[in-house]
Amino acid sequence: MSLTEMQIKERVEYLDKLSITECSDGKKYVFISYASDDWEKVFKDVVVPFQEQYGLRVYTDKAFDKEGSAWVTPMLRNIRAAEIVIAFVSQSYTESYACFLEMLTAVTSERKIIFVELEKKRKSAKTTDILKLEPSVINEFNYQSKFLIEKVNQTELERSMCSAANSFATILRGTSLSKYDITYAFECFWRASINWKSINNLKAIRETIQNLSTEVFEETSPVQPSHKSVPKQPALSVVVKEETKEVSEPKTSKAVQFDSGKSPVSYTLFGKKFSAKNQANLMYDIFEKILRKYPEKYSDALNIGCISDTDFSKVIIHKSGFNACRTFILDNGKICCIGSSYSMKDKLRYIAQLLLVCGIDRSELIIDGYELPDKFNKPNGEDIKKTNHGSNIHYFLYENEYIENQTDMMFRVFDETIKRHPEKREQIVQMQCVSETNYRLPENKADKPYFRTCRWSVQNGVCIGTSYDLGSKFSHIKKLLTICGESIDTTFKIYE
Repeated sequence: MSLTEMQIKERVEYLDKLSITECSDGKKYVFISYASDDWEKVFKDVVVPFQEQYGLRVYTDKAFDKEGSAWVTPMLRNIRAAEIVIAFVSQSYTESYACFLEMLTAVTSERKIIFVELEKKRKSAKTTDILKLEPSVINEFNYQSKFLIEKVNQTELERSMCSAANSFATILRGTSLSKYDITYAFECFWRASINWKSINNLKAIRETIQNLSTEVFEETSPVQPSHKSVPKQPALSVVVKEETKEVSEPKTSKAVQFDSGKSPVSYTLFGKKFSAKNQANLMYDIFEKILRKYPEKYSDALNIGCISDTDFSKVIIHKSGFNACRTFILDNGKICCIGSSYSMKDKLRYIAQLLLVCGIDRSELIIDGYELPDKFNKPNGEDIKKTNHGSNIHYFLYENEYIENQTDMMFRVFDETIKRHPEKREQIVQMQCVSETNYRLPENKADKPYFRTCRWSVQNGVCIGTSYDLGSKFSHIKKLLTICGESIDTTFKIYE
């Protein structure tokens, strides 16, 4: 849907009040990625109020004139120089090749991205009418897609974008791209574990921006960093600067504050004595020192649940255990992101597993006041067993390893399994814990005892009720896997 002349005039007049920061201004800012149909929600509800109340610096294309290729170069420059990109996602957004190119640029440029949902339900476009694309747009699609595909050590978001770009690569070469193809490409991209923000929760959006960078706000604004009241964002791994104290870390590392286990911990590694400032730093330091000494063990170490080749301090994608993390780069260019959002018991278990993977004798590491476990993290090979470690459950699902709470576990199992078995959807939605009604929305609130706590799956369009005890959660998981013909012995296992 295109804007009328009256709507265009209204938008131009309204956006005149918006102050624009460009890449040449030398200040940090946020790039606003949106579809022109959504300009009122984006600017009237969020962007302009944020600028007026908090001094948020932004770049956006006020005219949003996508005719011709004049818009491409400013977009490329200003996304690549942006501190953060905020994508306001709607049906119109997912049908726009311009928005897809903006997202592709943000991912290839390794920008920090915040995803805000304007609409919960999005669908494939019905039209396959061919879009008229400028040569510069096609060239940019091809260049960035090729660059991303050839990149080694891709993050989860980059892998999803590769899948998205590949979905219409052949079509694009034939210059026959349609809105249907773009929505399908976005569906491939949304398969990444994205931490969506709601347009209805402005506080969460503002705090997420603040956690990622306080420098995108004018200094006179009321939003300032404070070590006394840093807003908690459970799905973020961010750098939080304190006003009164700086923590000295290796230049290649990105650290986040950790709120528990703050007492210093002394340890001896390879005959040398060290002191870590807290339990989180203990874990970071040991993993970094050992992996730098044994870089050839990198691939094997990625099987340890607290290590990832995705830098969770740069992108807003959720993985349990990485709410606090540190990322460093090995000399061979490999990315090592170490999550530390675990109990000390689990930290010790992962450290012991690292020693085993690297072939290091346990006597080479002595942690004052703690002992490494003798047995750890091995699949029990049995049917689903009701075991957890503290408040979290350590489990294996579809060749991946997770440590999450009961609710996150149940949702992930259902979300991943339904995605893999769309042909079983009709049977799955008949389960007591599954509904096609989104009970998280205020207008749908009802006395549904099993949906008092629930999660909405954007990619599958179903709501998963999680108000069960642990035994009942496992029973529902068993039933789901049985419906889908999955082997319980190989698909889902609990670790001892």
